[in-house]
Amino acid sequence: MNPADKLASLRDAAMVEVDKIDDEVLLSKDARSLAERIAEKRYLTVPRLERALITPPRAARKGVPGEPGREHAIVATPATRTELWLLVDGFATLSLLAEDGALDLGEAQLDTENTCVVVSYLAEHPVADVANAYFQQATEDVGDRIDRLADEVASFNEALLPALTQALEVARTRAKERQRFAAALVVPQRRQAEVRRG
Repeated sequence: MNPADKLASLRDAAMVEVDKIDDEVLLSKDARSLAERIAEKRYLTVPRLERALITPPRAARKGVPGEPGREHAIVATPATRTELWLLVDGFATLSLLAEDGALDLGEAQLDTENTCVVVSYLAEHPVADVANAYFQQATEDVGDRIDRLADEVASFNEALLPALTQALEVARTRAKERQRFAAALVVPQRRQAEVRRG
């Protein structure tokens, strides 16, 4: 599922709330105010990169091809891992859109424990210049992906209130029809047989 499909399912979930509103509430409240109340719970924070942090290098293990003739046998060898943590305003939105594999951040991964996007540099013999170039490219790539996602989220937020208002107007019309229908119903009366006393 891509982010657009995920956002569409979130919009559909908001529309389901419209169907759950009681007729009395629909008829006694303004559609716009009801829509605003639902939309406030459903708006997503537009994600934006805030800042980056680099973790200190630490010992790790790296899988490398085996000896000649056994290249398919991966061997674990000592290595150094350094991570770039990209802090994102709106991380909860990223997490929500990442469900069901809906979010593609390239080489980066979401770290829900530390609420950041993580890019790892793992090398047997690390070189700072190479790591810096890798992190710079990764930051630009993740930033571009988040910017595209931010545009989609902003469009979702802008379209949500008008869509809810329209759905609530339709629901109010149907509630009025149900009210008129209910008012026109008449409970049948049983005829009482006259009992003659003899």
